[in-house]
Formats: sequence, structure tokens, C-alpha cells
Amino acid sequence: IQNITEIFALYLRNYQNVRLVYEGTLIDPSSLIESESSFVLSDITDEDKKNHPVVLEIIEWKNNTDKKLFLCSDTGFPYSGLLKTRFHVGDFSFSAYLKTTFIKDLYQNSLLDLGEFKPELVQVIDEAKVKIKEYFLARTAEKAKSVVDKWKEDDIYP
Repeated sequence: IQNITEIFALYLRNYQNVRLVYEGTLIDPSSLIESESSFVLSDITDEDKKNHPVVLEIIEWKNNTDKKLFLCSDTGFPYSGLLKTRFHVGDFSFSAYLKTTFIKDLYQNSLLDLGEFKPELVQVIDEAKVKIKEYFLARTAEKAKSVVDKWKEDDIYP
């Protein structure tokens, strides 16, 4: 259930009239989400000089899960997950979704599996990885501050 939820979370959130049922269980991402964040990344300009806006969405999960980056259409439909990608961001469980019409175009032209040969896509994936690391570095600092604030509230610090 968690794996299917991760794959279709954005799509189900964006199209709330869509219902996905797996082995009799309704897939409901909202019950498993800890938090969500969204970031605008650099646009991709393809070979035909067409501009493709890029958005990175990060969903933190309540449950422990693999850290994945999904390549999605601009509406959040996942076409591919980067399984070989490693993220060193501590104990956070998350899925990241790279959304752009460029990915949809690659998929429709049967070129998404060759995406590693598209410098425009490689560049935006690298940018997404940096943004993910920055985001979780800030989240780590937030968590540390909340622990210290709790200690102060309990009068055990300093």
C-alpha cells in the first residue's frame, strides 16, 4: 500500500475525483503524509527551443520508506522512478517528484529511458538533488531547534 501510495500520491492529490483501490483498500495519500513542500527549479529548454517549467515536490511520509525521485508529467503522473539515486538526508522518509512537460514529451516519444543522454534532463535532476539536500538540511535544523525548545519548556536546558 505504501509503495503504491508513493507512486500515485501527487496524481491522486491533484485529481481528487480519481479513486485507486488496491486489493480492496482505497489508496489515500493524505493519511500517510507528514508534510509537503514545493520548489520551482530552472526551466528546461528543449532542442526545439520550447520552454518547459519545472517543479520539484517533496512529500515526507509518516512511515519509513525508500527515498525516491519520480520523473513526472506536469500534472504529477509518474512515468519513472530513479531507483539508483541515493539520498543522504538522515532519517527522513520521503518521495520527491520532478514535474515538467519535458518528461511527458520524452515519455510520449519513447525517449524517457534514454533520459540520461539528455543533458537538459540530467541538469535539472542534479538541481533537484541539490534542492532535496538543502531542504532536509533545513528540516534537520528545525528538528534540532524543536528539541532544544522542548528542553527549555521542560526547564532542563540549559
